Amino acid sequence: MAGQTTPSDSRPTDNETPETGVSVVRDATPLALHLDTICSRLAQGTGLRAVCRELGLGESNVRFWLSKDEEAHRQVKAARELGCDSLADEAIEIADDVSRDWKKRTNSDGSTEDVVDTEHIQRSKLRIDTRLRLIGQWSRRYGDKVQHEHTGKDGGAIVTETRVPLIIALSARLRNKPEAIEALE
Repeated sequence: MAGQTTPSDSRPTDNETPETGVSVVRDATPLALHLDTICSRLAQGTGLRAVCRELGLGESNVRFWLSKDEEAHRQVKAARELGCDSLADEAIEIADDVSRDWKKRTNSDGSTEDVVDTEHIQRSKLRIDTRLRLIGQWSRRYGDKVQHEHTGKDGGAIVTETRVPLIIALSARLRNKPEAIEALE
């Protein structure tokens, strides 16, 4: 009986409106559909921009949806915290990997020698520093603890001390002007 509908076929499904029979997804923003994947990738240390690119989602849209959905925001925050652990592990791996710190250089006489690959070492430092700065911003566990004290020593008044000569000396040293340093001493 092709082409004929039975009474059970004519009832709207959970995703169809009874008036039109048009399929709609209720409460299913792309964020809701992809939240598990987003959280999984963030927990692996992948950035939100890369995750959105992989899923074909607009990053600004995802950030907007997160700002409107407290539960999703909480889940993403927890995933990001786990991602900080992954980034910390990556930083350790990068620091421990010495496999490309040396390269072969061919001399003019045709002999070869091992030389330090400073470009690779500098790139590794940048990669480590970037990860550490990000996890310092994203995680309370890894961030610098800032403690504000509203009283001075032993509960007394706050004493402000300005060390202008030290600043001038450091500035002069940076500008290679030893005569300015001698004048301060």
